[in-house]
Amino acid sequence: MHLSYIDYPYKMLGSLSELCVLNQYRVAQISELPSGLPGSLLQKSPGVLIVSSGDMINDCYIMVNFHRLGKKSVIDQQPLIMAFDHLNQTSYAAFLQHGSWSGRTYSVNTSGLIEIAKASGIQSYFPCLNLPKSMQGPLEELEVVSPTNMRAFWNSIAALDRELGEHTT
Repeated sequence: MHLSYIDYPYKMLGSLSELCVLNQYRVAQISELPSGLPGSLLQKSPGVLIVSSGDMINDCYIMVNFHRLGKKSVIDQQPLIMAFDHLNQTSYAAFLQHGSWSGRTYSVNTSGLIEIAKASGIQSYFPCLNLPKSMQGPLEELEVVSPTNMRAFWNSIAALDRELGEHTT
């Protein structure tokens, strides 16, 4: 696993906080996401899960876990982890590449339905099996109903902390 950093300014925290309250998760539509995210990834993602942890005094982490259509009828998780340092008003954002946690990539047995969805432009309505059925809730609930998304969150934080030399509490 490695990180690919992108520029995502601290001021964008407000837009993300409006979508997902701290210490909660939320299933969101691509159209709800704030600007500044790679358009090519947005076009390939029928679903996205936002996970938020921390507080507004010290720092917080927000993960936007894209569930993107891959080749050969699979859906891959592509987590974007963001760390916001409130004291210094700085941010770090990076995609976690080549993750290997259980459930990161899953097959969709559709007999060509994904290819039809891609060609028709309706992929944004294609169901993602690893997204929770509830649209939002506490992180404790997400651990139970969608552990693969929580693994993406914790793996992303660990990778970011290793590269930044920080310690997660």
